[in-house]
Amino acid sequence: MSRATTGAGTAGLPSKESRRDEGGSWLAISGWIIVLAQAGGAFLALWGLAEGSRTGCEYYINSQGRHTCGVPEKGELGFAAFMIGIFLWVFAVAGLRVRLLFAPAWWPALGTTVGALVALVVVGIHGLTSGFAITLSVGSVSAAIVLWGFRRIAIK
Repeated sequence: MSRATTGAGTAGLPSKESRRDEGGSWLAISGWIIVLAQAGGAFLALWGLAEGSRTGCEYYINSQGRHTCGVPEKGELGFAAFMIGIFLWVFAVAGLRVRLLFAPAWWPALGTTVGALVALVVVGIHGLTSGFAITLSVGSVSAAIVLWGFRRIAIK
């Protein structure tokens, strides 16, 4: 990709011609949509998981007489955020994989890392317990693996 500039004040930015060579505006728009979807999905999933570790589990006896764990009433928001976040994130990763077929750019994978960092800040404001620390560690490692994997695929 050419890094030609169009004049003063735009040093370092790609020109319109080089952006067209990359595949057009639909690739750029899809990249930003993927970044936002991954960031939102990662944030919701990690925040919901941290809320689940805070609220715990509500035990009850089911119809067969067995002890069962369910979502407590105060944990419904975290559970919903986790489910929506995972759903959104999986579709964003699938969209990123399809986008890599048309343009070998790995930068849209940064959305997962951004979402994990925002979750770290938001959950860290409330104080870190051991459950929060484990949740955020898993999220940070997952974000790094996704970024590394897509960067490796895009470079090949």
